[in-house]
Amino acid sequence: MALSYQLEQKGSWQNDAASIFEEMITMEPTNPQIYHNLAEMRLELGRFEEAQKAYLTSIRLSPQGKFSTQRLGDASLYLGRFGDAHRAYQRSFALRRGMPYGQRAWWSAPLQADCKANDTVCSMEDPRNDYENHFLTAAHKLYHDAAQFEHLQHVGLLPTANFSQAIRNLRSVADELNTRSDKDFYGLRPLQKSQQELLCRVHNRNVHQEIAFSMLPDAATNQKPRQVLSALEDRYLDTKALDGEVIHVDDFLRSETLHRLRSSLLNSTVWTAIKPAGYLGSYLPDGFSSPLLYQVAEELRTMFPRIFRDHRLRLAWAYKSAGIILRLKGLEHIQTLRR
Repeated sequence: MALSYQLEQKGSWQNDAASIFEEMITMEPTNPQIYHNLAEMRLELGRFEEAQKAYLTSIRLSPQGKFSTQRLGDASLYLGRFGDAHRAYQRSFALRRGMPYGQRAWWSAPLQADCKANDTVCSMEDPRNDYENHFLTAAHKLYHDAAQFEHLQHVGLLPTANFSQAIRNLRSVADELNTRSDKDFYGLRPLQKSQQELLCRVHNRNVHQEIAFSMLPDAATNQKPRQVLSALEDRYLDTKALDGEVIHVDDFLRSETLHRLRSSLLNSTVWTAIKPAGYLGSYLPDGFSSPLLYQVAEELRTMFPRIFRDHRLRLAWAYKSAGIILRLKGLEHIQTLRR
């Protein structure tokens, strides 16, 4: 912190910091943290190519570096390299949440050559008792997960024998949490050790993931006449529109695009961000990344070039309400599955 403050007082502190980290590398060429810090400064300076290379070096030296892997995805996204970004985010997700039930590592050869996986850490058989996955949770998160597991069993994506007890454990711990008052604004409560042991193999785990793959060479959006799109751009760019008018586009996504995105979010256990008022969230580095999402973003830039110009997708997220009741076909009772 003292070094950062001194550099900031000098001005252009990111450049100064980058120079210091480059010098430190000559003294400690196998220290992954120095490469990560250098990459962070290069990212701040907009030197995305150099940042990407430094993150990759950090990952080679420390293959379990979750944050370096996530930031590699960020740097790739800034460069418009969506394939690289998706692979990095998926690896970051696997390092944080484990590999999907019954699956092996699937990431592509180019990234695997740069950052090899530790199959033990990325295995559902290794219940890491870490703070992020097992120490804090909320009752609405556990009820949601139990209902989602039941849905996945019903559609044949999870075996009944392996997960029925896990579902009972999730609901039992959720009921216990509801009787306690030690919660914060988000509804978070600390788990007791006995509760952690019950949930450690499934809580905030990548139990199942369904990737929404792109529709290339087909379009993900409904193609509209150029004059219609230009008129929408004119309305958006008009000064009156900037005073609060909302510009909307009807029938924007193709039905197949909507189906793939909905199916992916319904069937993927990526809802790990606990939000207030019973909401859950998912973010790009933590399971929300998908090739179809990037395809839609790029088609938006093509459709509205005067609005998006050279701006590419950098952030994306999804939120799920805690109050929607979904009746699953073939079940006699109603499941609480927040969508």
